[in-house]
Amino acid sequence: MRCVASVPESLAAELALSRGQQREWRRRERRLLAEHAASMLGVLGDLVGASSPVTGLTVAGAPVGTVAVTVPGWRLSLAGVAPGPARALEVAGVGLALSGAGRYGPRWWIALRGGAEPVVVLASHLCLVRVGGGPGRGSRPGSQPSLTLPG
Repeated sequence: MRCVASVPESLAAELALSRGQQREWRRRERRLLAEHAASMLGVLGDLVGASSPVTGLTVAGAPVGTVAVTVPGWRLSLAGVAPGPARALEVAGVGLALSGAGRYGPRWWIALRGGAEPVVVLASHLCLVRVGGGPGRGSRPGSQPSLTLPG
């Protein structure tokens, strides 16, 4: 039994891309993803440079969790976080500051310091959402850009 509806041949022929067109689309996709990642790294660099204090922290999830960190002007949401670092964040809790962030291969990482050892969180996805005034790029009055990129 087929679960996929058949596409009329005329439409399939219209939508079909040649190998050259497929390569071009993949090249464009890779370029756009690289530009977007560079933009996100720029925002993270600004936040780390400002030693942004953590004003809110939410840890949720079962085997693979999510962590939401609020710093002045931005909310960083990380998905695909292992339980160990998530628990370490819950224990560290108060008085944290963003001390590092970046990419590790296809993954995103942030480091929060507040105790003797920084807590490093590695995640498969990162979402940056502007929540108000604060350091960062692309801050126009009344705008709230959202930057999201999977690992």
